[in-house]
Amino acid sequence: MPNAPANPKSPPPHGFDPGAGVLALLLPGLGYFALGERKRGVLLASGILFMVALGLLIGGLDAVDRVQDRWWFLPQAGLGPLAWAIDWARVQWGGSQSIGRVNEIGTLFVVIAGMCNAVAIIDCLLPNLRDEDGGAGS
Repeated sequence: MPNAPANPKSPPPHGFDPGAGVLALLLPGLGYFALGERKRGVLLASGILFMVALGLLIGGLDAVDRVQDRWWFLPQAGLGPLAWAIDWARVQWGGSQSIGRVNEIGTLFVVIAGMCNAVAIIDCLLPNLRDEDGGAGS
């Protein structure tokens, strides 16, 4: 079989891995686990989840609000089901609006986390576009 990968954990030869992309969307870092890159998955998941937790700590549950802050929610949706779960929790437990700029800073933290995860999703979807050392191809 000339097109079969030598290592079962290596990315598919055609350069597109929808399974890893879906897993990366479901939970940050999970796509890298599917590709066999456990260290990268743990580092990505811990960084993104830390930013989300910090954003929620700073801005409260209202930092993720798909109704009032619709345009901010679009990049936050890069977190996948996690963003929808936080929005659901805000509705259920009544996340109140924070005073001053605190809510905006928390929202920005979660937006950046969502955008970082969106980049990781694309990286997991197209793993063969990276160089051998793991960097982006030229």
